[in-house]
Amino acid sequence: MSRTAGMSFPLAILVDVVSALAALVLAGAFVALWRRSRAPLHILFATAFATLAVGMSVVSTSEFDLSGSHPAIDALRVVAHTAAPLMLVLGYRAAWRDLEARPARTALVSLGLSGGLAALLFFAPPSGAISAGTTSAGFAVAHALQFLLYLALVTLSARTFFRAPSWRRALVPLAFLAYSFSKYSWILIDLSEDRSLVALVYFWRFVTLALFLAALLIPLVKGVRHAEA
Repeated sequence: MSRTAGMSFPLAILVDVVSALAALVLAGAFVALWRRSRAPLHILFATAFATLAVGMSVVSTSEFDLSGSHPAIDALRVVAHTAAPLMLVLGYRAAWRDLEARPARTALVSLGLSGGLAALLFFAPPSGAISAGTTSAGFAVAHALQFLLYLALVTLSARTFFRAPSWRRALVPLAFLAYSFSKYSWILIDLSEDRSLVALVYFWRFVTLALFLAALLIPLVKGVRHAEA
């Protein structure tokens, strides 16, 4: 059964493409921000969104093929969607503890650990049961871990808000919270096989992307207005 049976094929393809493009736009915006700030966390955000774009772009490849599971593609999706929040958790941890930031190493470690998880879920014994089509258990484990990582990011990013509360500082923690709702929805789908919840997954995904876009654009717009004044 298709994991996205709750949506039409063309609509889900469109949503995936738009999601990936939006993630790439955010990655580019964070690169531009990093070029001005040279803050390691900014380049990690850029890397995380680029990684998410990869994961989003391959979602429908396997989900709409009803002939069986595709462990290699499923593994790629798990790697991308797990590595992205993991590298941000490690980046925030380094920033808050005043540790020496090494974005490249952080990204590689995150990809390596996520790759190990994907290999364990889809290729290590007893992978036969999973690759034969019963992928729900593997996805449930991956989505649960991703859910916890995004909850951790809510806590880590909220520290800035609580230092100096403002609605603009709330945007990033709210974005992470929205994406944790998306992952929680996936867990429900994995366990219940209720495909009607897929639309909810995409809804929270777009809320997340919109909040991050607002967090980046609002300060930029205000800076332009101040410069023109």
